[in-house]
Amino acid sequence: SVVTISFVLPSTVGIQKPLGTEEQIFIAPNPTNSCFTISGLKENDVLNIINSMGEIQTFSYNKLLYDHQILSTQNQEMKINVSGWKAGIYFVRVVTQRRMVTKKVIVY
Repeated sequence: SVVTISFVLPSTVGIQKPLGTEEQIFIAPNPTNSCFTISGLKENDVLNIINSMGEIQTFSYNKLLYDHQILSTQNQEMKINVSGWKAGIYFVRVVTQRRMVTKKVIVY
């Protein structure tokens, strides 16, 4: 007699976070009305800041790039000025070749 064994890989439906990556990006203070600092960045990380209308602003964590909203970039941190932003909820997405982390920031 012949016995056939079939292996079925389990499938998962939903959103899964990679272990250990979420804790590496910190935003403070949150909520804020003047500026906030994103820490845990690596050279050439790309930051997308998304407002409630879905509009995206993109910044690159690179010591050569500065913008009027970026107050400083050093020691794996980026300080962003939000004093001219409308009050609301914003999402900060950090994208690298290995990870993507999204955090919520409240501006009042």
